[in-house]
Order: sequence, then structure tokens, then C-alpha cells
Amino acid sequence: MGLTVEDAAEGILRVVNATMVRGIRMVSVERGHDARKFALVCFGGAGPVHAVDLARQMNIKKLIVPEAPGVNCALGLLMADFRHDYSKTYLHGLWNLDPAALSSEYGQMEQSALKQLVEEHVKKDDIIFQRSADLRYEGQGYELELTIPNIEQYSVQDLRAICRDYSSTHKDKYGYAMEDEVVEIVNIRLTAIGLLSKPKLAEEPWAGEDSSAAVKGTRRVYMGGRYREINIYDRQKLRHGNKVCSPAIVEQADSTTVLFEGYDATVDKYRNLIIEQREEQANEQ
Repeated sequence: MGLTVEDAAEGILRVVNATMVRGIRMVSVERGHDARKFALVCFGGAGPVHAVDLARQMNIKKLIVPEAPGVNCALGLLMADFRHDYSKTYLHGLWNLDPAALSSEYGQMEQSALKQLVEEHVKKDDIIFQRSADLRYEGQGYELELTIPNIEQYSVQDLRAICRDYSSTHKDKYGYAMEDEVVEIVNIRLTAIGLLSKPKLAEEPWAGEDSSAAVKGTRRVYMGGRYREINIYDRQKLRHGNKVCSPAIVEQADSTTVLFEGYDATVDKYRNLIIEQREEQANEQ
């Protein structure tokens, strides 16, 4: 192809990053969210390698790299609450549904969920229930899941309110509603959550902006179409308040953070790397 090895490698990264940008757009811009108003959380072993370039393409001004991005998902798993999801087909029109029957169905599901969580050694006081239902206008071929109030005994007025909520949700999603049409339940759903105590993350004292103690040395790095001599930092030696100016690379056992020109990093009190776009570059964009 007439490319150097470096240009070919950088081209591969551009293609990979373009694919990731499409993924970010799918869950943000295409859902009506302005990605520029959000921070990008970078985790996984490879996340911090690509993240700054993705943020640059999306004009995202702030990124967060956890202390141990490569095992961040494992940490989340250890801290996650117990959760069980239950569902039951329950095809009924809300206009002529007996409220007591709906209350009874949800009550039975909650009793089963309570028994399962207690058997898993979750205290009753630490269990919460969230009800929802798949609803549709009569004759529709698709449903929308809607949160249902957790009330011990439903009334006719409660069912009417659910119909109105469905029409409002339908209008928000599809641009129109049919208030005079019959709303029917297709499935009833219950989420049972067993709350677990969470560890308190230790805060680190302020150590100042000087990050020179964490510099491992310099390295010749191909970045932006040319080789540059840049600082390489040891993540474990960075302390609260330390600032890392780009271009730079921050290395650690489970990941590598690449700071392209225009994005500098600061360590917060929980040892996260907070990467922010320089003000002058943001103004240019």
C-alpha cells in the first residue's frame, strides 16, 4: 500500500476508533443526548488507550480513568447489589381489569422474590421491589415497558393513571398518542433488589501538582504522524493533585493511558485520572 509500518499501524487505530465512535453515537447522539455535555468513563485494559482520541473526535471535554481500569468491571461485580428479575404473561385490557387481581399477581411475585433473597441471606429490610409492565394499545404488535407504582391495593383510578402514563410515554417515543384506544398489559414484571453494604473508598491527601516523581523516563513515540520524545509516567506513583501534561503516556499493570496533545490529566482524591481538554483547544473547537 506504499505505507510505512508506523503509518499502517496508525491507520489501523483510526479505523478501530472510528468504529468505537459510531458505538458512542448510537447510545448518545442517536438517542437525543449531546455527548459534549457528558464525561467519558474509560475502563477495561484497552479503554484508556483509545479514550482520548475518541473524546477528541466527539468533542467530549472530560474523561475519567479509574485507578484500576483493567479490573473495574470486577470491582463493580463485587459491589453490585443482588438482583432478580421476574416476568409473567398477563394479557388484560386495563379498562376492564379488576384492580384487586393485578394487586394479587404482583403480591405473589413479591412473595416468591422475598423467599429467594432471604435464602441468599439478604435481610428483609434490605430488599426493595420495582414493578413494571409491558403495555401496548390493543392490536399493536409491540410493547413499551413502563414503571408501575408499587401500591399494596390498586384502584380503578390507579389503572386509569397507568393508561395516561403509557400514552405520554408513547408520545415521547413515537411522537403521537391514542388516548381513546384501549391500553392492555401483555407482561407484568418485577425486579427484586437485595441491597449490600458498600466499601468506603479511601481518600488520599493533597500532594501538589508536581508529578515529576512519577516520571519513568522518556520514550520516542509515533503520535500524530511523527515521532516525538514524550514523558512516560508510572501510574502507581501519581498522587492526589499531580498534573500530567500532554503529550504523555501513563503506564500501569492493567492498562495504558495515552494523552494526546490538548488533553491533560489530574489525579483526584480517589486516585482517578481526570482528563480534561485544554481551554484554548476547546475554544478553537
